[in-house]
Amino acid sequence: MGLIHRALFTWTLFALFILLTTLKLDGKSEWDWLFVFTPMWILDGVVALMLLLKRVQHIRHRRDMIASTHIRNNILCLICLLSKISFQALLCVRLEYLPSMPFAIIMIPIWSFLISAIVYFSYVLFGARSSLNYQL
Repeated sequence: MGLIHRALFTWTLFALFILLTTLKLDGKSEWDWLFVFTPMWILDGVVALMLLLKRVQHIRHRRDMIASTHIRNNILCLICLLSKISFQALLCVRLEYLPSMPFAIIMIPIWSFLISAIVYFSYVLFGARSSLNYQL
């Protein structure tokens, strides 16, 4: 799938999600929040499939031993995807079934993602800088 097709697919799903959310919030529909978040879950499934296909392609071409950074990036992307899916699921449960659930519990996946992203990017930035100092 080309870049333009991926962008068009992504924006179409975002527009559909915004439309469904607007209809639900205005009271024009009686759909469950699980149905409203379906476009986002379709997008997450496509992203997971693309990550899997990229990983299989690397293994098949025997570039696995060279690209440990690529493995680390795939793991970070998978962590991001899982935390986004779990946040969406908790938000749907909160909005539809358990209105007394505190928002602090819903935000735990986002906080864990942010902490892992800070640790990863700090490692990349400061690890690359220290390796450059050793090469000089």
